[in-house]
Amino acid sequence: MIRRSLDSKSKHCPSCGAEPRPEKLDRRFGIMVLRRCSSCDLLFRTPTDTQAHSNQFYQSDYTEGSVTELPSSKSLQEMIASEFSTKGDLGPYVDIIKRFFGDKTVKLIDYGCSWGYNTWRFERAGFKTSGVEVSRPRCDFGRANLHIDARYTSSELNSDHDVFFSSHVFEHVPSPRDSFLEATRLLGNKGGLLIVITPNGCADFRAARPSRWHELWGRKHPNFLDEKFWRAILGSIPHAIMSRNEDGTVVAPLDSLCPELLKASQKFDLSGEELIAVAQLPKQEPF
Repeated sequence: MIRRSLDSKSKHCPSCGAEPRPEKLDRRFGIMVLRRCSSCDLLFRTPTDTQAHSNQFYQSDYTEGSVTELPSSKSLQEMIASEFSTKGDLGPYVDIIKRFFGDKTVKLIDYGCSWGYNTWRFERAGFKTSGVEVSRPRCDFGRANLHIDARYTSSELNSDHDVFFSSHVFEHVPSPRDSFLEATRLLGNKGGLLIVITPNGCADFRAARPSRWHELWGRKHPNFLDEKFWRAILGSIPHAIMSRNEDGTVVAPLDSLCPELLKASQKFDLSGEELIAVAQLPKQEPF
């Protein structure tokens, strides 16, 4: 990382390539600095990673507890029996999708699916689901043990999906802008629902819990998304931005989300640890 900091390009936005604004918003371990892009408003860590280094890191070096650790056969069977209840509650997101699409057959992308526990649960909920995971060992594990449709890259998938779901992935990707554009492609034939969950980079969360905010960006999280980035990239697209805490002290109004609410492009309480962006992407004209 020290060598990388000597490269002038290591201070350019990893998402759109623009230079950062002058101010340095935070610092960690002396070498890592948090900056905001002067163009797309992304908060990002400098020095940034090269594409090659990012690919290598997430293939072999990245670990995040039970998210990336592959379970033993016994543990997996126990998880399946409980329908992965220890992996968080997907119920509110399943309910949102059903409110938007009713009884139709929904095609869903689980973008950054790790070893496939959410992909499995979405399939169990009745959605036709494909997972995307760049880590080949985790992707292969999901295919072999959960019998899910999992791909190494979303480029293998067509533009006929209804829902793009991504939980704690955009903070890792080389370019959040490129991942968003890929979501628009995957939903392009009909338009559809975008649901992206990340750590919360918003100023309201920093004010509420400054130490925790400071911990949530850095080596493993080079991108730190907040409402300014989402407002910039979504523009006039109908959307809602909200946050939540796992202990329930900040509650996202997921149970009230509907097409009419998204049209108002509202933001709600943004002081929780987890940021949630939901948007109704329009149909894309073919190139």
